[in-house]
Amino acid sequence: NGDTYEFNHSETHPGLYETWSLEPQLNQRYTLVIEHDGYVYEASERVLPVAPIDSIYQYYVEESLFDEEGIRVRIDFTDPASVENYYLWEQYRDGESIIDPNPGTKWSLIASDEFYDGQTIFGRQPNDELIYETGQTALIRQIALSRQAYDYYFLMLDQVSPRPMNH
Repeated sequence: NGDTYEFNHSETHPGLYETWSLEPQLNQRYTLVIEHDGYVYEASERVLPVAPIDSIYQYYVEESLFDEEGIRVRIDFTDPASVENYYLWEQYRDGESIIDPNPGTKWSLIASDEFYDGQTIFGRQPNDELIYETGQTALIRQIALSRQAYDYYFLMLDQVSPRPMNH
């Protein structure tokens, strides 16, 4: 609608730009404009509704050949039926964003509801390698993506994730 919001560099998180004056409205289209070194970059996207997280809970994993011992966090949610949905999950420990794009987490950081449309998902682990100590706080954000944003994250994670060697 013509309003402009300035994003300022975070003093506590290098590389993060933030604004506290914007209150996004569902289904409203927003355009991000970045001016840097004489170039202008622009992207536009609608704010999409997302299924709420039904529950978040901890569980304890014993040390094994595949797992480190410790507390992990899971969520349950119900995907809306007959609607094409794409998801991104962010996970925080004590307020710090924990994103580990590696071959083991690519499929847990983003998802399409292609194989579970309308179903309740139990025990989703956005980052099953993240261990919490007693007293630490956990936050998981479930974010709706457009198909284009999902494709972007898919390709980006494909680029940053090491590929297995082919023989």
